[in-house]
Order: sequence, then structure tokens, then C-alpha cells
Amino acid sequence: MVLKIPMRTSQKSILVRKKLSSRSILMLLCRLLSLHVKQ
Repeated sequence: MVLKIPMRTSQKSILVRKKLSSRSILMLLCRLLSLHVKQ
């Protein structure tokens, strides 16, 4: 049981990291698009 809990938390952290990275990439893309449109 003690070993299973850390595994689950690690999986959750990985999922959160993936979501955060995808969001940051989307934000960067949006910023680039907005810059191009302004020009």
C-alpha cells in the first residue's frame, strides 16, 4: 500500500505537468499569432 500511493501521486504530477506544458505552449502560440496580426 505504501508503495502504491507514491506511484499514483507521481502519475498525477506527470499528468499535471503535461497539462501545464500544453497550456504554456498554447499561450506562446497565441502571443505569436497576436504579434503577427498586429504587424
